[in-house]
Amino acid sequence: MRWPHAPSTLRGELAVWLTVVLVAALALYSGVAYVSLRQVLWHELDERLHNDIETLEGLLQPFWTPEGVRASHDQPVLDEDDYRWMQVWSPDGRLLFASKIATATPVPALAGPPADRAISLDIENDVRVRVKEESGRIAGHPVIVRVLASEARVEQELREFFWLIGLAVPLVVGVAVLGGYRLVRRTLRPVDRLVAAANQITAERLNVRLPVANPGDEVGQIAQAFNAMLAKLEESFEQMRRFTANASHELRTPLTALRSTGQAALTTSRDVEWYREAIADMVEDTEQLSRLLDVMLLLAQADAGAVPFEPQSVDIDLLVADVAKECDVLAQEKGQRLLLDCSAGTAAADSTVLRIAIANLVHNAIRYGPSSSDVDVRAFGDPARVIIEVRDRGPGIAPEHHKHLFERFYRVDPGRSSALGGAGLGLAMARWSVEVHGGAVEVASAGGSGSTFRIVLPRRTPAGNPERSDS
Repeated sequence: MRWPHAPSTLRGELAVWLTVVLVAALALYSGVAYVSLRQVLWHELDERLHNDIETLEGLLQPFWTPEGVRASHDQPVLDEDDYRWMQVWSPDGRLLFASKIATATPVPALAGPPADRAISLDIENDVRVRVKEESGRIAGHPVIVRVLASEARVEQELREFFWLIGLAVPLVVGVAVLGGYRLVRRTLRPVDRLVAAANQITAERLNVRLPVANPGDEVGQIAQAFNAMLAKLEESFEQMRRFTANASHELRTPLTALRSTGQAALTTSRDVEWYREAIADMVEDTEQLSRLLDVMLLLAQADAGAVPFEPQSVDIDLLVADVAKECDVLAQEKGQRLLLDCSAGTAAADSTVLRIAIANLVHNAIRYGPSSSDVDVRAFGDPARVIIEVRDRGPGIAPEHHKHLFERFYRVDPGRSSALGGAGLGLAMARWSVEVHGGAVEVASAGGSGSTFRIVLPRRTPAGNPERSDS
């Protein structure tokens, strides 16, 4: 909630809210204290009136007759300096006794009121009084005793309390606001340091981290969250730089070949067969460039979540066999055999997207496996997951390369991979197509012992399109 003309800074808003809360708390406390004091004063006044009633009953006991009080001049009921207002009434409304003050200042409105109550009245000259009456017995006769006292003392004490609160609250609020503002400034000082440090961070200085003075408090937790975000941004920027550099290199190779072949065809005179071969080379380079652009476009669409993903019940064994059949031609060209062992059953998957991962792993196994070797393709699982393994008999991959294998354009041996026609995007696409199913792709390999790539998928794909982790 923001009030009109409220301060635009967090420091100002906190100071305003602190003031508002403090004023509200003081107002509530003052109101409760005022009401409590008022109740206490009324109770004390009513207790004093009750004591006066009991005193009067005791004083009248020796002088009481059924017709009223029979007092002599030698022994008066009340002392001459007793200025208490007192009356005694019979149940039928006859006045049986009245003090001098009660006789001089009657209260006609209470000529015959119900007994056992206390009320406040305005009498002559706007004087406020408290009247209390109780039922009792004097010398065994039922009576109603009525006493009266001024409320001036109660009103005076309430006024004094009111003025005390009126003077103290502004002073307390002023001191609290000043102290609160200084406390807010001190509390937000670490935030100022974070802002100053954050302003020093640019795209070229993403390695800078915010200071974390106290990891346990809220400001420290915010700084840690920002640092974690900066680490991810730094990694993403680094991946983007590598991607841009590698993409430029991969695009430059077929473009350079196209230009060289075209320039040679334009500047030299050859026979028709030579030109036919030149055009065939240019078509091949164009197809390579087109495939590379298609893969890069697919990865870009995958990053944006624009690739359709519709999981259905898929026969994994049939899908793996279909991919192996398509790749069998490539294997036969190298004298290789594809050995199938499928017993995975069905799982929730998008067959088109999952096919990308399986096909890339089988293509890589054929590409990097030696001639006349075997490529094992297995599909198995348990009630909770499906596992697809592709194993080649190639030179293997050293452990230090494993964590980078699924990065885009990454090659264990750049020269050898380029010669084999790879652009370093196949495993990146495989990773995306597996992770979009909520699964993972793993590698187990050591130099000289071949490589095994393993796809692990849940039987039931999580609802929606799982967030893809950046490679």
